[in-house]
Amino acid sequence: MRKIGLLSLTLVVVLGALGIGYAHWTDTITIEGTVCTGSVDINVEYLSGSDVYKDLNTDDIVYHFWLKDLSGAIIWETWSADPANMDLFLVAQAGSTLLGDDLVGMNFTNAFPCSYLTADFIVHYAGSVPAIVTADFDQVPEDPAVQYLWDNGYIQVWGQVVYFEDGEFMGFGPIIEGPIQMHYCDYAKVYMTVNLPQDDDLVGTDFTQADFMAKCWNFVAHITATQWNECPAIG
Repeated sequence: MRKIGLLSLTLVVVLGALGIGYAHWTDTITIEGTVCTGSVDINVEYLSGSDVYKDLNTDDIVYHFWLKDLSGAIIWETWSADPANMDLFLVAQAGSTLLGDDLVGMNFTNAFPCSYLTADFIVHYAGSVPAIVTADFDQVPEDPAVQYLWDNGYIQVWGQVVYFEDGEFMGFGPIIEGPIQMHYCDYAKVYMTVNLPQDDDLVGTDFTQADFMAKCWNFVAHITATQWNECPAIG
């Protein structure tokens, strides 16, 4: 019995030693990964507007439309008539100014019937992910006169394709109706026009010219760029 016990003890020791000394070969593949997300980014790069003049020599109305870069330099302008030999008096004007990052002021000064004032700006899409760009009014004055102007087309907002090549302005393209899809380095111009009705336009309405004279209305609108596709639910 003692020999059997010694033998059993020896086997345990040997088996233990085998467990400790057992070798296994290994190999490892290391993963070094990078995750880069895309961007949705729309920026104001050019500002534009319009001036309305009276030619004191003829009493004619003269329009001046201009486009400036952010430094204030005019890169494009046009006149409804050659101003060279005119005695011009500035009557009304409209224009856009950059007030801060992604904040544009659009101001209309001394608007009057048939002034056709336009303030606008050009946006550049710099995002890497295509986007749907929309324009929405968030705060509109609670004034029936403003609602009348909007409903009857005296206040309008629309867009237009703009062409640039190597950073140089090449001209305007088609009018944009509704939301548009923009890709990297696309340009679009956002217009807002304000006109006021004539007396004949107000016949049969609840409004008179007094409802539109000497008023100052404020509004807030947003140009929003959103990822062009909607991600479906998973699971």
